Amino acid sequence: MKFRRVLCLACMIACIILLVGCGTLNVQIELPPQATSTRVEPGTPTMEPSPTVKSATATPTATLESSVFPTGQAIGSGTPVNLVQIKMLDINNGWGIGEIENDLNSHILTTTDGGRTWLDRTPLQAITSVQPDGWMAAAYFGSNQQAWVSFYPNQPQSTTGQLVVWYTVDGGISWAKSQALDFSGIQADFEIPSELGFLDSQQGWIMVHLGVGMSHDYVAVFITGDGGKTWTRVLGANKNPELMGCQKTGLAFTTGTTGWITGNCPGLMPGLFIYRTVNSGASWNVVDLPAPQGKTFDYFSRSEIGCGIPSLNYATARNLELTLSCTNTSNSTNQSWLYTSKDGGLTWSDYPLPVAFGNIGMINSSQGYFIGSMQRDTVAGGELYSTTDGGNTWLPIISTNWGGMPDFVDANNGWVIAIHNKTQAFVNTSNGGKFWVELKPVIK
Repeated sequence: MKFRRVLCLACMIACIILLVGCGTLNVQIELPPQATSTRVEPGTPTMEPSPTVKSATATPTATLESSVFPTGQAIGSGTPVNLVQIKMLDINNGWGIGEIENDLNSHILTTTDGGRTWLDRTPLQAITSVQPDGWMAAAYFGSNQQAWVSFYPNQPQSTTGQLVVWYTVDGGISWAKSQALDFSGIQADFEIPSELGFLDSQQGWIMVHLGVGMSHDYVAVFITGDGGKTWTRVLGANKNPELMGCQKTGLAFTTGTTGWITGNCPGLMPGLFIYRTVNSGASWNVVDLPAPQGKTFDYFSRSEIGCGIPSLNYATARNLELTLSCTNTSNSTNQSWLYTSKDGGLTWSDYPLPVAFGNIGMINSSQGYFIGSMQRDTVAGGELYSTTDGGNTWLPIISTNWGGMPDFVDANNGWVIAIHNKTQAFVNTSNGGKFWVELKPVIK
């Protein structure tokens, strides 16, 4: 099958900050016997913005565009679609971002049959103006009915000052757009949104990358308390220079006042990049994580050790889980741990991961899946593991020759956009990862 290239925002940012052939993907699918995804959990405490945030959101800088725009239905039924992101809500229903062979724009999609067919729910008004390299999308899918998405040019370019967030409350049948995000007083080379997320139906956040250089990733952070209609800037490149170093890898608010930012630049700065706010983003303080068990107390600051946080895997008011990876330059070895907290970040436990590189998808604070490899590149073979005790132990399930982000809705049913080198396939399991079948997603 012929696939379009897949672009990853994290890879894009990493390639710009640092210096960064096509192959055939062997999915290694086994047919089952005859009888036979930073996840933010909803329902956490309600966001109560601080007085500063309330004051800022009371007088938005731009008028809300109240018009409701229809979605796109121009793609022919049966057209193959290349999925680049998915979020399944149950065994049948989910959202995705996909690419069409003869279209440079990202498309917002929904499925009701477990990912086999997809409806195009892209807000056409968002991609009306032509971009030479097409429009990309950053999205958060909260439920069958609610989703938020922000579109940006595929290639970084000069800023437009018109970055908005589109939102739907009817499953993508219609969309409305927010006020333009306010970048006044900030020097920006481009505006690339990421880490879009919501605590509940009203309270959310978005990070926007503004420029890079000298191991810096300049960003702004905005929050909303009205479902995405208006946004207040709580972090900016000019106001918070200490937070501009490192490639950003995670952002999540776990209560109305508490938020977390993580970054990954092992060897380029001493210590770790992890910051916390307890006042809705008015100020941010560095978080000191303990050294892994068996390591010296100064492990993170040793000259031959470079450590970073490649992902924030799970975040609620009480439970936090993140991946921490370290490279020992003296012997060229890599090691990773799952760091967990069950008291909102006051204390932490660390559990070694079975291999150094990979992606973790948590179903809840106890149960999750890990697709890992001993090598960083996507050519290497890997292994699928599962945990039922919050990462304390990992059970190997099956060897793969592909990697990807596991997206499981329960202990049995999961999906992966499987990637080997620059080739991919969309695969599904219904027995906890023991057997996988390849799906051929098409537009419905």
